[in-house]
Amino acid sequence: GAGIGGVSNMYKYNRDGWMTDVQVNQARRFQRQQVRLSQAEMFREDIRDLVGASVAKQNNYVLIATLVLGMIAECFVEGPMPEGAAEFVTSAYMLCVGSSLLYLVLSMLCAVTATTLASNCQKDLLTTLVRLPVDEFVAEIDEAAPKESVEAFEH
Repeated sequence: GAGIGGVSNMYKYNRDGWMTDVQVNQARRFQRQQVRLSQAEMFREDIRDLVGASVAKQNNYVLIATLVLGMIAECFVEGPMPEGAAEFVTSAYMLCVGSSLLYLVLSMLCAVTATTLASNCQKDLLTTLVRLPVDEFVAEIDEAAPKESVEAFEH
């Protein structure tokens, strides 16, 4: 009777130790997964912040270019040179105002295009490169499952 009780106690002791090891390993794996998730979220947040700053800057450029463009358009439409001005002065004025209009329109187009490209880049980064490591977690859990079952203890 004492021998059977001793074997039973030893079996129970080993099983309790094994269960404690399994729980510690699960907690450690969970902690690692939380750290990796936090890291991925920080990377994703950095991308959002950087792209957001770039888009805000481009929006400011568009606003300023629009205001200046309005003033230059006003000069072009409402502010012709006086009648007695020399021909070369009128030509130089119209050339300067016309080229200002052209460059301001081009700057607005470039700023709007930059905003669109930054948003597309953010979308591509977040959907293809900086993804949450869910597939790795599933593989890790699937790999650990057989080692943590009751059958694993009995072998």
